[in-house]
Amino acid sequence: KKKKGKNFKKKEEKTSHLGYENLKVDYLNSFIDQDLYIGITDLKTENNCEEIYNDSCIFLEFASLDLQSPRQLTEFISSYGLLTKYADTPQNVDDFFSIEKIVSDLPAQNPNVEISKKDFHKNTQNIFVEPLSTWYLLQSRIRTIIRLWRRLRSSKIAHRDFCDFYLFHNNNSKFMDKLNNIHYGILPQEIKDNINFDFSPSTKLEKFHKSSNFDSNSPSKNEKIVADEINKFKSKETHTKELLMEQIEIFLSLDVPQAQFPKRHFDKPGLMNLHQSKLNFHYSSLLSAILIQLTDAILENKKYSKCLECQTWMPKDDKGGKSSRSGKVYCSSLCRHTAYRRRRDFMLIYDYEDPKGPLSLKELIKKMIEEGIENVRQYLQTKTSPKRSKIFEDLLSNFIHNMFSGAGIKSISEHLSMKPELIPNIFDTKLIGKKNLGYNLRKYEEPYLDWDDYM
Repeated sequence: KKKKGKNFKKKEEKTSHLGYENLKVDYLNSFIDQDLYIGITDLKTENNCEEIYNDSCIFLEFASLDLQSPRQLTEFISSYGLLTKYADTPQNVDDFFSIEKIVSDLPAQNPNVEISKKDFHKNTQNIFVEPLSTWYLLQSRIRTIIRLWRRLRSSKIAHRDFCDFYLFHNNNSKFMDKLNNIHYGILPQEIKDNINFDFSPSTKLEKFHKSSNFDSNSPSKNEKIVADEINKFKSKETHTKELLMEQIEIFLSLDVPQAQFPKRHFDKPGLMNLHQSKLNFHYSSLLSAILIQLTDAILENKKYSKCLECQTWMPKDDKGGKSSRSGKVYCSSLCRHTAYRRRRDFMLIYDYEDPKGPLSLKELIKKMIEEGIENVRQYLQTKTSPKRSKIFEDLLSNFIHNMFSGAGIKSISEHLSMKPELIPNIFDTKLIGKKNLGYNLRKYEEPYLDWDDYM
């Protein structure tokens, strides 16, 4: 933390052509009057000229990143560095009155440590930092762009209907990404004090007039209703497409000014490739890499999935026109072997097969939701051997992470070699109870929600 700067004037609040809050203005403002920063002592420069390859998923990793998780932040920054060119300029340690070393997500076991400047000076005089609010701003807008993209390209009607419900409001006359309000709904006060933008900007849909075969003199009331509904749907479709293209262009202008979004290719996926794409630049910052990857994914309508062992994003293989979901379930041989060992160990346990038994997955999940993982651990120790207890704990952890990341029952069933009927839906109110309805919100965390048969 550092003292807020003075004599800074915020940029005027202007809207984009479509009436959406101007990202450029919000971006510049996110660097003004901030006192909460995220930083590292060693800036990685060797990755600054790394080329963007077809299998890159950094933009999805960033969109899925839990910014309140010290562990996830540390892992992401250790792998890729900070986001913007702002971080290239080192800051003097004396400018900060509080420096906290990120150690763990579990304060009780391994707390984050606030260290004194004197101790910090022993290792370094400078630190590379970025305002934490900039991360929140860029992530929230990218999450909305991904939802707009999936709303247009998803082949699943249930997913498109879901997007329409959370994106379009007031009889389809207003656009606002309410899922961002859900995702960022509960933030610590020190973070809220640094947020000077709206997580879910709104814009009005212009009236959409298009000639149709509907005859205004027709006596059929049903025909008029159908015609009106068609026009409304086209209006949402048009607005989604226009807003998506507009926001990508604005995003690219932030850090990749040499890139021009080729609108004429937007409706013709497949025209761009690694060698021909105008977006195949050497990026100058992590943000530019994320923007290039995101734009390329949208232009090519690339498909992605998650490793069912570690929940890492990876490109989805399509062979013969069908998704090879069963072909590439894991991101590496290590994850594949880890999953195999779990299945092998679990095959020796039969207690879970009784759907109403004390060691059924449904019973254990319900107990974990209501009482917490520590109580489940103690419960397992009274019901089975220490070795089997550890196997159950590992399986429960993997199951929960997969459900929260958007994996469907069928995929989890194959991954665990468990009958689908034995796998509980943790978002079912009959299982979790009304007092735990907050779990339902976790179902919608991923902006790229249609990567598996989830809905």
